Amino acid sequence: YRIDEQTKQALIQAAIETGNEDAIKIVEEADDPVLWAETHLRHPDTGESSFKVKRAFYELLRSPCKDRAVRVGRQSGKTVHLCVDILHTLCFKKNVVAIVFVTSIPLMNRMLKIISNLVRGTDVAPMLSMKQHNKMKGTVDIPYDHSVYVSNGNVVYFFAMNKDPDKARGQYATHVYVDEADYMPEKAWPVITGILKGNPSIRLWASSTPSGETGSWFEKFCKKCRAEY
Repeated sequence: YRIDEQTKQALIQAAIETGNEDAIKIVEEADDPVLWAETHLRHPDTGESSFKVKRAFYELLRSPCKDRAVRVGRQSGKTVHLCVDILHTLCFKKNVVAIVFVTSIPLMNRMLKIISNLVRGTDVAPMLSMKQHNKMKGTVDIPYDHSVYVSNGNVVYFFAMNKDPDKARGQYATHVYVDEADYMPEKAWPVITGILKGNPSIRLWASSTPSGETGSWFEKFCKKCRAEY
């Protein structure tokens, strides 16, 4: 997923030889979400001061693993850093169709507010276009609840799964994010796992505050990630 070190150094060397310092910076930031986030993003609550990645998330953001799990307590920053990963992916990867599954509309709105604050007044903001879903009568379209389009052609769709999870059934994705996975309605999991099975190369990030329940999909996913790490 990240470029290998040999390729990275070759690109940097080529940039050095041509005197292109901006190219060096782009290569380094494309390969390091932490560096990019702390250079470009703003505080997730105010949109003013510079953003600082919490050290606990350094390894997760930089991980080349296809599947990543975050199981930590409340107010730890898991949703904020999930949004950081979404933004870095949208800015630097090609042909991205990301789907974000959340438990409710209020959680989705909170994530959209975080994203807005992170990019406020930055060079990333002009790339993004946020749109609430307003289905026109007689049309056939993706039944998402909200979306973020990027000027490079990438897109992320948000689905709140608490009322009608079947609306997301059969969607195509290259990246899937699940927030508060331990509190996701049981009827949502066949839809989510169906999408994952439809594209084995999907990159999956699932995070949650632990519910204390055993045997859940998220608990099994966390164990799978630990075993493969």
